[in-house]
Amino acid sequence: MRLLITKGKRPSLENFRVPFVDQKDNRRLLRLMEKCWRASPTQRPSSLECTKITEKLYQRQKRGINDAVHEVLKKLREQKE
Repeated sequence: MRLLITKGKRPSLENFRVPFVDQKDNRRLLRLMEKCWRASPTQRPSSLECTKITEKLYQRQKRGINDAVHEVLKKLREQKE
């Protein structure tokens, strides 16, 4: 994978979807990922821009994210027992 990425190869995002994020924010996340993959560093978003975008997404989706994390932790505890 590391060698492919350095040659500009990227995984398909055609069916990419974060389960607990709504469709509109999924598209925003995909656009950010694609910007981060640009070949020229000057065309990529800055760390600050990425942080601002992901923070906005988190604020809109935090209940779903927190619920998903809770479910994962619950399943992990059940597996331990």
